[in-house]
Amino acid sequence: MQVPEPLEAPVVVHSKPISPGSLYTGDEGNWIADLRAHHVGDIVTVVIQEKASASKEASTQTDRDTGIKAGIPT
Repeated sequence: MQVPEPLEAPVVVHSKPISPGSLYTGDEGNWIADLRAHHVGDIVTVVIQEKASASKEASTQTDRDTGIKAGIPT
């Protein structure tokens, strides 16, 4: 039985739109855009932060009461 090779998605290169006669060239980027990955092949950084704490407490209490009563009857 042959195992099929995994398929790779082709990398799509997006060209910048040309805007002749415009003051805005599109090279500056969008200041209010969401900077999430949009295309196949974009790099995604995952930050994992972990905080752990533990405590240990023990308590022991013992008590003993012993007594002897003796007397001479009168």
